[in-house]
Amino acid sequence: MNEYDAQVIRLRAVCPGAELWTECGSPLVYLPDMKVESANKVHAVDVLLCPRERDSYLTRLFFSARLPADRNWQSFSLMARTWYAISWQGISADQPWLDILGSHLEAVK
Repeated sequence: MNEYDAQVIRLRAVCPGAELWTECGSPLVYLPDMKVESANKVHAVDVLLCPRERDSYLTRLFFSARLPADRNWQSFSLMARTWYAISWQGISADQPWLDILGSHLEAVK
């Protein structure tokens, strides 16, 4: 088992369907039907975790739909699908992926 596989296994504690994807040889983690709290409600959305630098961000988190959090949402095309993300800086890639996910989810509460 490599390091990426171990990280995905940990993410399955919060999203049993977590899958490791790659984009140009770099890891992405698909988290289907993830339960995400935003605006005091729980929403089921697909989430795509980018635990590496992308678009001048240390890490990124993309959602299949915009959540009600009042943020500057932008759309992106990744893996032949439209995803949405907010500008949320400072989440280091030098930590467990579960921690990266949790830090990004704080931004949409």
